[in-house]
Amino acid sequence: MLSLLNNKNLIVGIGNSWRGDDGVGPKVVAWLKENVAGNDYLIESDLFSLLDVFEKYPQVILVDAVNMGDEPGTVKAFKSHEAKLIIKNNVSSTHGFGLAEIVELAESLGLAKNLQIIGIQVSDVAFGNELSPALQNQWEMVVRRIQELIVATARI
Repeated sequence: MLSLLNNKNLIVGIGNSWRGDDGVGPKVVAWLKENVAGNDYLIESDLFSLLDVFEKYPQVILVDAVNMGDEPGTVKAFKSHEAKLIIKNNVSSTHGFGLAEIVELAESLGLAKNLQIIGIQVSDVAFGNELSPALQNQWEMVVRRIQELIVATARI
């Protein structure tokens, strides 16, 4: 199926829906699938499976709850080369291998040319499928940031 989508954007919600705020990426993707029409294909994924799809799309947008050292719920959009600077030690990652490390690996392999990241400052990754109050109020902003990135890329 991937070969049919080479001219589409790929939006990836990263995380575990059963670990509190870590589920914000998948929740955003689920909302987009239901509510946003357009040419963008949305998937939920773990980090390692992304390496083989990065170069197959004109733009990849990753959405993940990360530790940026900010107030819980803070939303930042940044490029792949900024990941190591913005994302702090991801000791709370439920992936076992942090987003910054995967992005760094993708860059070293030349796979992150068109990669954008939307990070949401994590608050609570306890077991459960509810987002913390700080993130419950922010995920719609994440959706708007994704739409802005897609529009900006379409103009280039």
